[in-house]
Amino acid sequence: MAEVHRPLSPHLQIWRWGMNMALSILHRATG
Repeated sequence: MAEVHRPLSPHLQIWRWGMNMALSILHRATG
């Protein structure tokens, strides 16, 4: 797990993008 010490900026951006996609899909499914 040496990757933990690396900067997580790109990973965080991808994670946030995935969260936004999931939220939009949920909103469409429920709305």
